[in-house]
Amino acid sequence: MLVDGSQGYVLTADVCDIDCDFYVMTGHKLFGPTGIGVLCGKSAHLASIPPFDGGVDMIREVSRSGAIHGNPPHRFEAGTPPIVEAIALGADIDCIDSIGERQIRRQ
Repeated sequence: MLVDGSQGYVLTADVCDIDCDFYVMTGHKLFGPTGIGVLCGKSAHLASIPPFDGGVDMIREVSRSGAIHGNPPHRFEAGTPPIVEAIALGADIDCIDSIGERQIRRQ
């Protein structure tokens, strides 16, 4: 089961209590940057999903017979990460948390 938490991040949600397989949210729905989001997943599910791209630190070992990918989340991180967007999203989440759910609901 996948829960899209993009619309409800500002509401209290305990991902462990929901017991979903995956929980996602997008940056722009949190008043933040576009092109970035968050994926939380149960370790067993993430470890079973093959990478969809390749490169950089996602590969742990390469041989003539193939490659061994790193453990999640590294196995999904090919190429240069969106550093500016990640910093902005983190700052946005901190801002939302500092305002608080109760105050946001009142607005």
